[in-house]
Amino acid sequence: MEDQSRRKGKEIAQISQNTGFPELNLSLVELTILVQILRNIELTTIISNSDEDLDTVFQYYKNQYISGFSHLNFDISPIVRGTFDKMNQVIVYYNCLLNEIKIPVQANEADKLELIKNRMKDLSLIMDINKYKFLIFDEFNFRKALAYYYNDPNISADQLYNLAMSILPEKGEKVIDRMCSRLRKISNAERNIFIIWHLFAFAKMRIRSFILFYKQYPNYYDNILENFWQLMIQQGYNDFLQEKISILSYVKAYDELEVKANNWMEILKQLSIFQRENVEFMYNKFRFTRERMLMSLQEAENSQENIIFPASFMPDTDVNVKTHFRLLYLHFGNYF
Repeated sequence: MEDQSRRKGKEIAQISQNTGFPELNLSLVELTILVQILRNIELTTIISNSDEDLDTVFQYYKNQYISGFSHLNFDISPIVRGTFDKMNQVIVYYNCLLNEIKIPVQANEADKLELIKNRMKDLSLIMDINKYKFLIFDEFNFRKALAYYYNDPNISADQLYNLAMSILPEKGEKVIDRMCSRLRKISNAERNIFIIWHLFAFAKMRIRSFILFYKQYPNYYDNILENFWQLMIQQGYNDFLQEKISILSYVKAYDELEVKANNWMEILKQLSIFQRENVEFMYNKFRFTRERMLMSLQEAENSQENIIFPASFMPDTDVNVKTHFRLLYLHFGNYF
């Protein structure tokens, strides 16, 4: 049976569950895993690995995170694996939205050229330069026309974009149509950047829920840890440092995620693929409408329109804390 702190903690942090959403609860252990992964993810990594799906990206950062605890076998922990199952629930929701992002087929040449210019500009911002070169020189057959620049190691994506677009009107109808067909679809990198931005907000909101719980029950986790330390000492394990939960570390993580989200939004705002409104999509057999694809972090977090996947904070059990305390943000002193 749940103790009073666990029951009330869930009520305090509970976010209203909208129709169509499964119940999703995150414990502090699970939240810390997610937060640490998001703190380590860099935009340059997403751009350099633009063909990788999010599951692969997250698995890489998860392995990087828990490799320092290899002797504890966290790689086979049901809690660690369960964290990824919960993350995937969130990712599926945003993928359902992004699957409906399609640029209509253009009827006349002027509209086709405009589509190509906009989308090639988008990709110049979020593709690795070598992949962008391959796209222009090989996929879209600009190699002959831009032969002088083919082996230029110093050319930037922006320079290459301007050169290619300057001769775009000279391309034949088949090439133009092939480019339009390729560029109408949202790219994998755009998809990943969009979803991770929402995960930044998702994690921030969950940290806030944990802090609210901590204010109500400041000794919940520290009491579990204290009992565990005393048990270890009684059993002769004197090498355990008697740590406590570091609220300061969670506040710092909260601030870091906010900075990252704001920086990533500066890229998202430049992508024409997301300049659209009232996108309808199906999730979990329910229909939703996304009025605007992009908005500020504050707008997203305060919105009642399912911008951020709803979830709740659920305090960990004693057993989960004792078996996974190394994954938590802890400190040794009397400060937060």
